[in-house]
Amino acid sequence: MELLKLLNGNILAVQAIVFLILLVALKKFFWGPMLSALDQRRERIASELKEIEMAKGGVQALKEEYHQHLAMIDIEAMERYKHREAEGERAALRIRQEAQVQARRIVEDAKAEVQTEVSRAKEGLRDEMVGIVVRATEKMIQEKLTFENDGKLIETFLEDMKVDAG
Repeated sequence: MELLKLLNGNILAVQAIVFLILLVALKKFFWGPMLSALDQRRERIASELKEIEMAKGGVQALKEEYHQHLAMIDIEAMERYKHREAEGERAALRIRQEAQVQARRIVEDAKAEVQTEVSRAKEGLRDEMVGIVVRATEKMIQEKLTFENDGKLIETFLEDMKVDAG
């Protein structure tokens, strides 16, 4: 209680008034701007979070678009690969067909050449036979024809043919 005696009523009233004035001044000059700054900061953070969420949505949309684009590129690459493969197969088929045609042409040319050579050989053989027959006929006409001479003449003719053929 002695403590209460030490307290003076005027001092107490002045201190209470100063305290209230200080509270009003602090509220007006310190807490008001501070609370206002905190509110502005909270609003700014909230708007930035909204922007971040919107950006995430945009990024997600871009990511999906990117994946779709990659899928389209894969499909296009596969189509190009199949197209090139088909072109290669067509070219290979065309080359094989051309080679077959050329091979047939070579075989036909070779057959024609062989046929020509065979014809020439037959013609040469025929000419040779004509020459042999002409010589044999000349010999027969020059000699007197008798049965004995005819046999000898034929034997000589056959031997001449063997010698010419061999």
